[in-house]
Amino acid sequence: MVELQNLYLAKAKTWQKFFEHSTDSYLKDYGAPWYLAHRADLHELLRTHATREDRPGRPATIIKSSLVKQYDTAQGRIFLNDGSTHQADVIIAADGVHSLAVEHVIGHKNPATPQGLSLFRFLVPTSAILEDPQTSHLVDEEAGKLKLFTTSRPACRLIWYPCRANEVQNLGGMFPDDPEKPKYGAVEDWNVTTSRDKFFEEFKDELHPDLLRLCEKAPEFKLWKVMSRDPLPTWFNGRLVVVGDAAHPMLPRTWIEALFLDASPKRRLTSETDQAQGGAQAIEDGAALGVLFSELTTKDRATIEERLQLFQDVRIGRASTVQVMSNQAAELEQDEAARQAALKYIPEGLRAPKTPIEFADYNYSYDIVKEFNSTRKDEKASENPAQGSNASQAQEQSVEELAKKLEEAYQQAANSAGQRKKGVGEVGKVLADTKHTLEKLIHKSDSEKEEYAFQQLKLRDIYPAYSDDAIKSVVTWTRRNDPKQFEDEIVGLQETEKTWKQSR
Repeated sequence: MVELQNLYLAKAKTWQKFFEHSTDSYLKDYGAPWYLAHRADLHELLRTHATREDRPGRPATIIKSSLVKQYDTAQGRIFLNDGSTHQADVIIAADGVHSLAVEHVIGHKNPATPQGLSLFRFLVPTSAILEDPQTSHLVDEEAGKLKLFTTSRPACRLIWYPCRANEVQNLGGMFPDDPEKPKYGAVEDWNVTTSRDKFFEEFKDELHPDLLRLCEKAPEFKLWKVMSRDPLPTWFNGRLVVVGDAAHPMLPRTWIEALFLDASPKRRLTSETDQAQGGAQAIEDGAALGVLFSELTTKDRATIEERLQLFQDVRIGRASTVQVMSNQAAELEQDEAARQAALKYIPEGLRAPKTPIEFADYNYSYDIVKEFNSTRKDEKASENPAQGSNASQAQEQSVEELAKKLEEAYQQAANSAGQRKKGVGEVGKVLADTKHTLEKLIHKSDSEKEEYAFQQLKLRDIYPAYSDDAIKSVVTWTRRNDPKQFEDEIVGLQETEKTWKQSR
């Protein structure tokens, strides 16, 4: 693996950067650095841990070349093409975008569809780059960086990042393609080798000479037709549950909005960048199931379905949100009607991310284990009145602490932002009212608390410079119930104000 230090967007022909983002704060902000890994290396690591004898639980047994032909969701059985049958308490189907299991979950076929995009994938040995005087300087200059190069054509771009301890460079060239008649015969398989000439036919006139020379050093190229489908209404049926691409396939893209560094703040550039959240969301699925079934004592069908329902309740909103924001990137940035249609998949009370920082925060600040444990505590509290009473007392104390943090943060923001019109005293009065009402709203939903805090700030006109979205970004602390995260939102508000002032 390689720890990412920086990412940027640049024009492929000139290498002119137009957006740059440091990841120095990711360890502090999200609890871990951003690592770049080769997919095969990640697969091997997961396989090793799943089959080790010294790990908790029974080691996994891998049966190769075993195509699943049929499922019995009620009894937890699978039937293989070799005639054998296997039975388990739970069947976790991670059979990809062309999943057979999905049909058994939702009751009908739901085929993936081409998205009008194809992708060349290839690796370049770092040693080969170092041997060439024209490209050797790139190894040190671009170390620890993720680069996305845009071309003169929409949806045509090249992404490049190091992996495997910087021994190889991983590159992907995406380009628009006819979904019915692929230009180079791209197929729906990610591991099909193609001719190198096809790549250069597509990209030779789009790349900087040094980039072109670097790509020439790839020993082989693979070509993959990008496929996807809409979010599923449910993820499980009986003892069968789908995860990963089987449940929520997503394109390797989302949209990003950045200011030109040398242009008016009102002039904006909209482009696409890769987030590669497909694998990350699959790992979140696995983590949730790990927590879910780690305490299981009863294995009857009712208990299994109850746990799988809880898994779906926790996961489907978030995964579908990431899926929609990735799969419909182009439509979301250009068509408000498409954006509104996509919002139906986003849970009530959750504001869809719009900027690079908001996308990063949404993707990386989430802790599936923490959220699932919190859900389990709420479930147990409802089963135990005494425990529920203790939880309520703790929540009241949490509100009091949050109100104090809220007042301190707003006072700091009001001072640093120079908002003298209303004064800190008036801010404090609003917050006192907010605290009092939040205490009365303690048993109300998170969305009701958020709406109240938002309306109070709007009513008092404390921050007339801010948009509704900016104010709502702050009050998400009532949903997140996290003082540190709230303080981070205040910093985001101050950045919003700076941008607003520059645009005036």
